[in-house]
Amino acid sequence: MKIFYTFIFIILILSKASLANCDYERLGLGSGSEMVKSVYKVEINKDENNFSLSSSSPKGVSGEIICRDNNFENLKFRFFFVEHKLHLISVIDESSLQVNHLTNLSSFYGNPTSSRVLGNSDGIDDYHWDLKNKDIFLQVVRNNVAVRSNIKIMSKEYVTLIESHKDSKDVLH
Repeated sequence: MKIFYTFIFIILILSKASLANCDYERLGLGSGSEMVKSVYKVEINKDENNFSLSSSSPKGVSGEIICRDNNFENLKFRFFFVEHKLHLISVIDESSLQVNHLTNLSSFYGNPTSSRVLGNSDGIDDYHWDLKNKDIFLQVVRNNVAVRSNIKIMSKEYVTLIESHKDSKDVLH
C-alpha cells in the first residue's frame, strides 16, 4: 500500500505543470492604466512625444504576481496602453518547461482558430485565436532543449489606434 501512495504522489508532482492554470487577462483589455499600475504595482511609462501612448516598465511584471501561482514565476508580462486604456498584453516565457501555454490558453478561450505546427523537435509553432473583440497569438520556439513562448493578447482596435499615432517619433509599442 505504501508503494501505491508513493506512486500516486510522484504522478501528482509530475503532472503539476499540466494542472497549472492562469488567466493572463485577469485585468482585461480596456482596463485603465492607473488600475493596472495600482493592482500590479508596476511603473507606467508615458511616451514623451505622444501622451496618448504608454506602457509598463520594460522589466515587466512577474507571472507569479499576475497569476498568484509560483508555477508562472518565469513569465514576464508587459502592458501597452493607447489613450490610457489597455490594448495589448505581452507575455514572454524564456523557459516554457513548467507551463503548457497552449493548454492554458485553450482552457480560457477554447481551441485556436488557426495554427501552424511543425511537430519537429526544433522549430516554431504558431497558434491564433480570432475572437470577437481581441486576437490572441501564441508562438512556441524550440531550439535544442530550450523552449521559449511569446503570447500577445491584443484588442481588435490596437493596430488602428497605433496607426492613428504613427506620426509620433517614439512609439513605445
